[in-house]
Amino acid sequence: MITSVSEVRKIKEIVEEIKEELTAEQLPFVDVEQGIMIETPAAVLLSGELAREADFISLGTNDLTQYTLAADRVNVETAAYYDPLHPSVMKLIEITVNNALKEGVKVSVCGESAADASCAKAYAALGVRCLSMAQNAMIPVKQHLL
Repeated sequence: MITSVSEVRKIKEIVEEIKEELTAEQLPFVDVEQGIMIETPAAVLLSGELAREADFISLGTNDLTQYTLAADRVNVETAAYYDPLHPSVMKLIEITVNNALKEGVKVSVCGESAADASCAKAYAALGVRCLSMAQNAMIPVKQHLL
């Protein structure tokens, strides 16, 4: 769970060190894009700066919703408060998408809510263009979005 720019930079340093080691050992490797998961309100508040450090962003909506609303979806005591369409959660997603788009960084949604047609439609309205979901959810969500 990334919560600071320094964490992303540290990861990038580690990746560079590994690439140098592989090069020194004459072992082939492929450069890959490096992305981050936005899963906490803290990361959302820094999403503009984080977007400048990442090749892509994935919104972890399960954790983001849980941490924003202090509601665990699998805990019977708090599950009733878990709402991925809660206005505060949607505002955090909107902030992240807007900051990422300003930096030219793609944003995807990862989490069970991406397979919920109502959530998918709300995410698309905010500018999300990539939704990660189980294969059996693709056709119903696609039909709802069209």
